[in-house]
Amino acid sequence: MKKVFSIFILLTLTTILNASMLKYASSYEEAIALGKKENKNILLYTYSEYCPWCTKMQKTTFKNEKVINYINKNYILAKVDINNDTFPLRFKPNGVPTTYIINSITENKLISMRGYKSPKSFYNRIKE
Repeated sequence: MKKVFSIFILLTLTTILNASMLKYASSYEEAIALGKKENKNILLYTYSEYCPWCTKMQKTTFKNEKVINYINKNYILAKVDINNDTFPLRFKPNGVPTTYIINSITENKLISMRGYKSPKSFYNRIKE
């Protein structure tokens, strides 16, 4: 009985933790493919590991429950390091962090957000 209860608790915790985590595509190309398949726009987050504002955004905005739930439900998220990952040059930002909303069918940029955005500001912008 203890074993069954332990398994139940483990599965419940796993479900809760997964619900609070952002789901990332492994690349820009995968995000486009998934976006077309699921009929969702792409949220392309560009960053650099040396950028303090990127780190702040990842620790605050991308940890916010409301932001996480909205992104997971409405977008395909691709996170790309501008120094190490491959993505179209037309989305190479002048500064980081920069977040783009991209139409997955046409690959056209719909919205561009440059700089750190607080959870509230970011949420309001991606809801538009």
